[in-house]
Amino acid sequence: MAANPWQSTYAVQCEAVQLQDRLEKLNKALICFEKIPEDTRAVEGAECLNEFGLPFQ
Repeated sequence: MAANPWQSTYAVQCEAVQLQDRLEKLNKALICFEKIPEDTRAVEGAECLNEFGLPFQ
């Protein structure tokens, strides 16, 4: 069963919204990360990712 054009359009819109949300979170995490002194970023940087719900691996 093939998707109709409305379903395809809706799926693309959902993906775009998710990508925009993730980009905003990444930008906020980057701003947070840049505020941390360089000598402690490796240790404290994960907090910036966790704060915005981004997985740290």
